[in-house]
Formats: sequence, C-alpha cells, structure tokens
Amino acid sequence: MKLKYRYSESTIKPEILQMNRDNTVYVRKDIAPEVRSCNENNKITYWTYQEALLTREEFHLYAAENSKQIITNQENSDYNQMVIMEAIAEIYEIITNRRQEDVPI
Repeated sequence: MKLKYRYSESTIKPEILQMNRDNTVYVRKDIAPEVRSCNENNKITYWTYQEALLTREEFHLYAAENSKQIITNQENSDYNQMVIMEAIAEIYEIITNRRQEDVPI
C-alpha cells in the first residue's frame, strides 16, 4: 500500500502518528519548523509537513506491510531534530563568545 501524502502546516507541532476517535489516522513525515514574521515585532513558528489520511483498517494494513519503514522514518525524524538542535546550540555559543569578546573588561 502506498500512502498519498499532501502538504500541510500548523502552528502546533504535529505528531508523526495521530489516531482519532472517529476512526481516522494521520501519518506524517518531513516535519520541520518554519519561523515567519506576522508583523515587525512578532514571529510565529509554523510546522510544515506531509500527511496521509487513512482509516484505522487501512493503517493496520499499511503498518503490517511497512513496519520496518515506519521505524526508520521515526529514527530519521529524531536524528534530523537532533541535528537542528545541535546547530542552534553552536550558533548560540558563537554569538555568546563574540559578545564576550566585544565587551571590554
């Protein structure tokens, strides 16, 4: 079974897998933050991603056929998030060190 993904975005970070009470299941991938300016002083983080909508029955069939791929996608998503967090930490460290060097003692 091949999933049909569509582009989506939200101001709330989505879960990779969301099962609703109404028998629907959302499978998401390529989740990434995107900061946008809404005016001069305010910025909002939007989450962009691809999502597929399935019934629970379709999801169970998909999961049975693709369990290894589902696990790999989760691992990739976790790794990508860690890389982003490490890059932000490095940038913060560079900025902090520059500010300390610019301040006379």
